[in-house]
Amino acid sequence: MCIRESLEDRTTGTVFLAVATHLDVASPWARLRQAELLGRVVRQRGLPAVVMADWNCPAGSAPWRALAEAGVVDSVPRASRLVGEEWGTYPHYRDPRVGGRRIDGVLVTEDAVVERAAVSVRRPGGVWPSDHAAVHAVVRWAS
Repeated sequence: MCIRESLEDRTTGTVFLAVATHLDVASPWARLRQAELLGRVVRQRGLPAVVMADWNCPAGSAPWRALAEAGVVDSVPRASRLVGEEWGTYPHYRDPRVGGRRIDGVLVTEDAVVERAAVSVRRPGGVWPSDHAAVHAVVRWAS
């Protein structure tokens, strides 16, 4: 399942594709096929894109590489500035770990300018909002 929509950046007027999804939790084969399909969807639309997901596999794994081959890359290494620590994104309601696996991410097409990226381990009211930590990226498109 994925949700996708074409949006317009009000500042630059750039129309881009926004995609949100969740890859299979159990099957590495299914995750790879899902990533390949997402790459095809982005290529076929021919728009700049941001793809947000619980990838259920770490950055650098086969699904992330398949998307990179399709021109959809991890926003964190592209960010001009990383905000905060490099937390893992699956603390599972426990204390987060710096350097832990990042299985959630915001990926962008190579025409995106990523100004900042961060993993948020905020717990409003001392309570985790999810078993995952949120990934944020400030992205802009060239006008």
